Amino acid sequence: MITTLSVGDSIVPTFILIGGAAGTGKTTLAAALAVNIGADTIDLDEVTAPLVRAYLAAHPECSEAQALLALRDERYALLAEAAAHHRGTTIAVAPFSRELASRADDQRTLAGFAHRTAGPTVGDPLG
Repeated sequence: MITTLSVGDSIVPTFILIGGAAGTGKTTLAAALAVNIGADTIDLDEVTAPLVRAYLAAHPECSEAQALLALRDERYALLAEAAAHHRGTTIAVAPFSRELASRADDQRTLAGFAHRTAGPTVGDPLG
């Protein structure tokens, strides 16, 4: 069960982060879940495509993989910012590879979402 926290007359956004390696079904899972719970989805690649295109145009010597690595922190900040503009439940889809590998990176990313949305951080996703 997923709930949305209400504070006074406002709704505090609930974020569901779906991460994993390429081709593991993150987007498929997010789409199915979104339909079932009435959530919006945001995808890291979609949100940051203009940024990546601009970087590649300015750095033609770079591969897309190099651009993604160089822009990693900025891309995740843009994802959190995009999530902040949604009300209610939002599903964010991204590899979250550092976060899955490192507890410290996991906490930094969650703090970034909480900071940008001014909502409380409740619970520990890694238990």
